[in-house]
Order: sequence, then C-alpha cells, then structure tokens
Amino acid sequence: MEPLTSIAVLSSALLIVLVIAVVLLGFWLPAARADSLPLEQALRLQGDRIAARAFMRRDFPAALQRCDTCSQAVQCRAWILTGARDDYNFCPNAAFIDRVKRIV
Repeated sequence: MEPLTSIAVLSSALLIVLVIAVVLLGFWLPAARADSLPLEQALRLQGDRIAARAFMRRDFPAALQRCDTCSQAVQCRAWILTGARDDYNFCPNAAFIDRVKRIV
C-alpha cells in the first residue's frame, strides 16, 4: 500500500471513531446531568461560567459532601424545578454558591 493511501485510510478510520465517540458522549451527557447532585444542578442554574468555576474550587468536594448529607433535598429539588436563580437560603451550600458568584 502506498504511504498516501495508508494515511487516507487511517485518517478515515480515526474520523469514524471520533464521530462515534462524539455521538455516544452526546447520549451520555444528558443522563449524567439528570443523575447529578442538587448542588451541581443549582450551580448550573447560576450559569455555566459559575458552575465551571465552582467545579474547580478546592472546597467543591466539601460542598458536595454537605449536599449529599443534606436534609433539605426535597425542598432543594423543588426549587431547582422552578428554574429560579435566587432564594436558596435553605441550602447549607448557600454561602459556597454566593462566594463562587462573587468571584466570577
């Protein structure tokens, strides 16, 4: 096989694998979002930049732990379903969300 033909075949195969990976990722991401903790959903309600900044903070694992053990989960999920961006004072991570919002 000539070198140019080999490169074309390998490039085509790589492109096909890449397209399949993107399609599979597209199906997986909405499911991952639905199963996420309320804190992650609450941060996404504040905006993508705020959520991304929060996910990179050193205290994010502690905030996730607080969320995982929170007794306000029913109220939190109801608040998330409203799509509101404020009035989350019931949340034990309210101070964390406020800190992240001030940074961005």
